[in-house]
Amino acid sequence: MFPLSPNASAELKRHAEEYIIARLPQLPLGQRITLARRGPARVAGALIATGHAQVLEIALDNPRLTEPRF
Repeated sequence: MFPLSPNASAELKRHAEEYIIARLPQLPLGQRITLARRGPARVAGALIATGHAQVLEIALDNPRLTEPRF
């Protein structure tokens, strides 16, 4: 994995998130847990969608995961 700089363009961040999300099924549990804890909201959401109980619990505590505003 590679860290995303706060100065990276939005398009680059989106592509990086898509790449990570596409690779989620092949990642070891430890990496999925780390992404659930510290990853961007889109990645945390994708991890929640997988339904793995251990990852789900951690992803729900991710500070970047927020409720959508309507």
